[in-house]
Amino acid sequence: ERENQHGDYKVAGMVVEVSPQYTVVEVRNAFAVGDELELLPWAGNFTTFPVQVMRSLRGQELVRSRPGTLVKLPVLAGAEARQLLRFKMGSICRS
Repeated sequence: ERENQHGDYKVAGMVVEVSPQYTVVEVRNAFAVGDELELLPWAGNFTTFPVQVMRSLRGQELVRSRPGTLVKLPVLAGAEARQLLRFKMGSICRS
């Protein structure tokens, strides 16, 4: 798990599949629509993006993810399988 020197980030999930239509993420720690996530590439700087839409593998629209599940996010530019997504502690919705 990659963290900054203060350790104030948590892993949201790991990219498990990338297609032209969506990105499948294995959820490690719950996040919700409206939260900001960061994609950690193998090299270079991370990319920050808001979660605008999230769906189950069956296509059902979700408001919040659950750890241990797979969710579909829109295509994330530069995403590759096994890359991590993280969020800054205190910056996500906990409702």
